[in-house]
Amino acid sequence: MANEVYKKSRPTITAQDSASITADSYSGGAQTVVDQTTISGNAEGALEVELYLDVTIPPSNNATAQVWLEASYDNITFTVEDFCCSVGIGTSAGLYRVGYSELTKYGKYKIKAIDYGFTAELLAVPKLPEIQ
Repeated sequence: MANEVYKKSRPTITAQDSASITADSYSGGAQTVVDQTTISGNAEGALEVELYLDVTIPPSNNATAQVWLEASYDNITFTVEDFCCSVGIGTSAGLYRVGYSELTKYGKYKIKAIDYGFTAELLAVPKLPEIQ
């Protein structure tokens, strides 16, 4: 039987702390730098992360959440926000899968509410290829 490559999950990182976000604004929640540089970084050498929004107070109407990335190769100078991905947010609290993002050496992610505000935190699950 041939070897297969799977994506192994590493421990979840809270990429941005929970905060109330008003419409057409970025979240003010504290950001955690996602460090994929070595096995000792919080992403443990992963090549990408799977992003989730944990919405605790939903919007009053269906809304869109965007995730933006500030990238760095030295963990000192970060780029201006670059659009990463988006997801529709319903009027119910819960976990919403945003999508995948390739990692740079260091990255900071932030949430932006579109149309309506809500309260959420951003979770990043590092994914690492594993041959079985």
